[in-house]
Amino acid sequence: MSTAVNTVMLKDVVFCPVSFQDLSFEVLDPKDYEAVRGAAECLAESFAGVEIDGVHISEPMTTACKLSANDMFEYVYAYLSEVSNQNLCYVARNIHTGKVMGALACENFNPDDELPVFEGNLAPMNIILNYLAELDARFVETIENKTFNKIQNEEYVHAFMGAARLKDKKRFVVIKLFERLILDAYSKGYKGIIGEATNPRCIKMVSEYCGFHQVYDIYGEPILGDYSQHPVFKSIPREIATECRIMYRPLNFELVT
Repeated sequence: MSTAVNTVMLKDVVFCPVSFQDLSFEVLDPKDYEAVRGAAECLAESFAGVEIDGVHISEPMTTACKLSANDMFEYVYAYLSEVSNQNLCYVARNIHTGKVMGALACENFNPDDELPVFEGNLAPMNIILNYLAELDARFVETIENKTFNKIQNEEYVHAFMGAARLKDKKRFVVIKLFERLILDAYSKGYKGIIGEATNPRCIKMVSEYCGFHQVYDIYGEPILGDYSQHPVFKSIPREIATECRIMYRPLNFELVT
């Protein structure tokens, strides 16, 4: 690939403006049990909810489905154990203690994958995953119609979950992890990165710092799900979030807009 293409596709990577002297940013080693567990704990805590200055911050879909931190840990740990060998998951670790302070869980995007079916305390995950899968299907349809090519496995990266444990500058830890993902995915030849942004803070972060943009389907409509139209997610307060929006980061010219 030419240098010109490289410059055009990566020029909008806003390299993280914050430096972290005490953190290392690295690919998650699937054989490092403590790192995998630490990443699962970090993501589970953040998605189930944490208290910051007296305010409860959580992922809105997780809260609507009443998934606890223990439930989320069970799910995320199994997920990381399965996908981390693809070398698309990243962690930020304290260089002195080795503790995981941030994590970004990603995988190869395979449109032919079948969704797992969960039972018991994890049954609500079926609601979330089916909701996201419907949006992903619209994304696949859009790409295939715009490019006239069927999406194959290992052409796109699915950025699934990201979080950090720091009290301050949490989002910049995640931005730094995205920076690693974008550069690595480009060097490996991926065409782009897809993610489901479930709240305005996430949309703002990946748009401003990571070069993601919303995608319009074949009818010219943004690919999103309106929480108010869903039997479970309609419980999400509108001041917290109103929609889940597909965000896309191109890595070549095949689908830039």
